[in-house]
Amino acid sequence: MSLNDLKKVSFWTECACELMVSFMLTTVVMFVLVTNKKELYEPNTTHLGLFVLAFVFMAIETYGPIACLLNPMAAFSLFLAGKISLARCVIFTILELCGGLAGTFFGYLLTPDNRVIPYFDPSHHGMNNWQSVTIEGFFSFNLIFVVLSVHGTEYPRPLPFLPNLSIALALAVGLFAAVYWLGPYIGGPLAVLAYKLFAMGKFYKPREAVERESVALQSQI
Repeated sequence: MSLNDLKKVSFWTECACELMVSFMLTTVVMFVLVTNKKELYEPNTTHLGLFVLAFVFMAIETYGPIACLLNPMAAFSLFLAGKISLARCVIFTILELCGGLAGTFFGYLLTPDNRVIPYFDPSHHGMNNWQSVTIEGFFSFNLIFVVLSVHGTEYPRPLPFLPNLSIALALAVGLFAAVYWLGPYIGGPLAVLAYKLFAMGKFYKPREAVERESVALQSQI
């Protein structure tokens, strides 16, 4: 990324897209959480994940050709993988956090005053901080590694685990116990490292391995 990019309409279109979709996502998540009838059904990771997955799929399919990282950890991981520049990573991260914070405020203002959101407090489910961070790191490692492996380095839009969501909730609603956003920043970089070591040919040559297997099979015929 150079100063010339700042003069391009396409760059600012990408920035506007990141800001808008991050805003929409956290607003949707807030609505999903507060519209549950908790006396009938306690929301959980699977429940929230299904709603978020539907929105993320729509967002990536619709806004992906423009810009739809949605996630600071995804931007950071793509920077480590060499897909985007540090400047773009920083700018997208700021936009995603601002969009997430604004969306959380907006969604919170439109919800009943008597609704609370205990779901994002790790202690609500009996987990301590290191367990919450480790779980998010594990899922994020798997997420980034799978995306890089399936789509290769040309795929610019990994699916997100969302540190901007927990940061926004902490600032907007005061849920400072939601520290699990640290986990993705541990799991994501480890996935990039593992992908470069194993899938990109540092220690393991996938193409050579396939060729050796093909030769071995032919020799057995």
